[in-house]
Amino acid sequence: MRIRQLAEARPYALLLREKDLDELSYERLAIDVKKICDQNEVLLILHHHAAVAVKLNHSWVHLSMPELRSCPQEVLELKIGASVHSVSEAKEAQLLGGLLCYCRPYFCYELQTRSSAT
Repeated sequence: MRIRQLAEARPYALLLREKDLDELSYERLAIDVKKICDQNEVLLILHHHAAVAVKLNHSWVHLSMPELRSCPQEVLELKIGASVHSVSEAKEAQLLGGLLCYCRPYFCYELQTRSSAT
């Protein structure tokens, strides 16, 4: 399992992002990956599936800003990371309870068009 190789390299954290799995399949995967991460003292951050984090009593979850804005109270009790695209979104994420921001580049259409023309 490639996850084992990654965890053995001892990064600070591993974000379990798997968009093609339904919630039950993601939960099963999260249980297996958590065991591997725990063995290697690597922080596991679940991605998108806040209900799985709550069910497994897992501390960390990563959410999009729309998910963070609408999440139930039980999710807000978790340690939350959020994807942000601007300083104002980072400030909003912090106000909503986010502890960790993933700053992803945001390119306007005009810049993308100019870049692809070169």
